[in-house]
Amino acid sequence: MKIIKHIVVGLDLSTMDKYLLNYAAFIFRRLGPEKISFIHVTPSFTLLEELQEIDDDEYEPLDVLIQNEMEEIIDAEFTPHVQGDIEKNIVVLEGETSEQFIRFSVKSDADLILLGKKSGLRGAGATLKQIISLSPCSVMLASELAPHSIDNILLPMNFSKHARLAFERANMLSKYFGAKYFMQYVNTEVSFNGLLQNQFFNNFNYDKSKFKEEVVKKAKEKFKSFLKKVEKTEDELPAIKFSVNTDGDPSYTIYRYAVKQKADLILLGAGIRSSYSNLFLDSVSEKLAGYDMTIPIYIVKDKERNLKKINSIF
Repeated sequence: MKIIKHIVVGLDLSTMDKYLLNYAAFIFRRLGPEKISFIHVTPSFTLLEELQEIDDDEYEPLDVLIQNEMEEIIDAEFTPHVQGDIEKNIVVLEGETSEQFIRFSVKSDADLILLGKKSGLRGAGATLKQIISLSPCSVMLASELAPHSIDNILLPMNFSKHARLAFERANMLSKYFGAKYFMQYVNTEVSFNGLLQNQFFNNFNYDKSKFKEEVVKKAKEKFKSFLKKVEKTEDELPAIKFSVNTDGDPSYTIYRYAVKQKADLILLGAGIRSSYSNLFLDSVSEKLAGYDMTIPIYIVKDKERNLKKINSIF
């Protein structure tokens, strides 16, 4: 049974589209979904069409012009790289970008949203953050420099229910791509007795080495519990790296380790921002999305569970 049946690719009609479509073809060939949709969201058609200085007999609706442009680049950069009959949809939507993406993903029962992240641009951008935060389905980000290979997957773990979902997806991807994955635990505590970690260390001269020992000790206890839940033994899994961050930014700790290990995909689990319990994990996803790096990021979500929450928002 295929876990990913429908992929949605977001196009913005920039030079990024060429690279994103090439990467989409790579992912499509390996995962073999049943259908793929390409969407572009534009502001009000009425306003933009009023700005068009063309004669009535030459007039063509703006959405048709955009769709024609999308078809041209899709035929050039995606279609030649895939084989067989493909259920392919090209959709132009009007309105606020993140909201339209979420609505479309819900309506079309999307399993994965693939978006471009331009390298060299610091920060994820408000729209990208909103899609990452509110999308009920998984989200994947790829830059124009993303390698067309998935051989080494970094799986950051905090042993939560979202981490278990990411663990299952990592095992699936390892089969589809013939990839190996390695795990990393990073503590997500950003305070200690109500104080920021650096404030605590600086003001009270707390022993950082002792703090790290305590964090790793607790993490190993959580790991044992995690192994029982996934019905695995430690010998059956890749070695796990226990990292301790003391500056309150686990995303940077993850990023550095991914670069060091030459990962070509970072895969982590997240929910949607519907409760404080999910807030920190999702902020890690957003921060990783903001780093200027070539490594694609795959944010795994429990679609069925999230759809129940998202329906109350939209």
